[in-house]
Amino acid sequence: VRTTTTPFAGSYTINKNLPLSSTNYTDFNEIITELSCVGVSGPVTFTVDTNSGPYAGNFTFTNIPGASDTNTITFLGNGNTISSNLSPIVSFNNASYITLDSFNIIGGSGFAGTGVYVTGGSHHLTFDQNVINVGTTSTATTNIGFAASGSSTGATAVGNNAQYITFTNNQVIGGYYSFTLIGSASYLNNHGHYIANNTFKDFYIYGVYLSNADTVTFINNDINRATRGTVTTLYGIYLATSRNLKIQKNKLHDFGVASYTAYPIYITNCVNSVGYETEVSNNTIYNVGTTGIMYGIYSLTTAITGFNFYHNTIQHDVPVSSASAIRGAFFSVAVTNVNFRNNIINITGSGTGVKTGIYITTASTSFSSNNNVIRVATSANNNVGFWGAANATLANWQTASGQDGAST
Repeated sequence: VRTTTTPFAGSYTINKNLPLSSTNYTDFNEIITELSCVGVSGPVTFTVDTNSGPYAGNFTFTNIPGASDTNTITFLGNGNTISSNLSPIVSFNNASYITLDSFNIIGGSGFAGTGVYVTGGSHHLTFDQNVINVGTTSTATTNIGFAASGSSTGATAVGNNAQYITFTNNQVIGGYYSFTLIGSASYLNNHGHYIANNTFKDFYIYGVYLSNADTVTFINNDINRATRGTVTTLYGIYLATSRNLKIQKNKLHDFGVASYTAYPIYITNCVNSVGYETEVSNNTIYNVGTTGIMYGIYSLTTAITGFNFYHNTIQHDVPVSSASAIRGAFFSVAVTNVNFRNNIINITGSGTGVKTGIYITTASTSFSSNNNVIRVATSANNNVGFWGAANATLANWQTASGQDGAST
């Protein structure tokens, strides 16, 4: 395409309505082919001219010679659209130091694939101010907003997929899964991510799914699905076999008015070492909407170790038609080195099922709970806690568990 073999450096434009030249490109595949061939010798910026799109998707960024923390490659979208009926729309395979900024990445009519797919040990990728819309009609597991996975059609396939992903100020719409980050077993190859100030909305089952993750910050994100159809079970944030996470200042709300089992924050098999704990703090869970079972914070299976739950607010108004169990915070196994402090649990409404503020199925000598506000104010079957048996009052709970001496 270009007559020179000189590596890229400096600024270029993308405009499919102008002639192809040494400084203007009309197609992303042209750029990717040349970048992969000649590489870069300095920072490079490709600016898409305003209102010049839409552009065809279904292309893959691969390894670019010379790319580094100083020789970065930036694509400024200016609100232009990249669209495709083929999946994935945009892929990264063993790619690094690339930024996508201000694009609309849109699946075509009836799309049931992946919007953005990252794999092959890609690292230091930045996604900022983009809209990824994979549709809100498909219920296929292959319908995924953003996936760092070992399979482009499977959102949770293990592998050396991605490290140091920065994902900020984006909006992800639709998908069976909205957003996944998956690594190899034993917490490998899935670390250093910073996920902040995004909206994940109108997904079908899973909002955000992290597995085999190590040292990830997930902060100030909004997770909701008010306009999607009825499901039997849904998850806002799903954490599996992950450690040293910072889950902070997120809003989980408006999951739809129907009967389903709701897990706004779901944790399974997460083992943290001392000084390397996972912190779940300053999150708010509200307006969940289910008439079925609701667990604000839920932990399951073999173990959760080394967790700090601080300053979270869980509000659930139980509909009058609900006869289902409600748990503010639920720990289904013997927990180790878990602190639950300065949280607010407020369960209100008229449903008749058993409601419990803090529910511990197996007594633990290293579970510490204090300085919380626990309010279970419904028409029937109210318990402040469960510690081997139901504890209707704060005094009952304090006596049974030895916890929450300074709570109200």
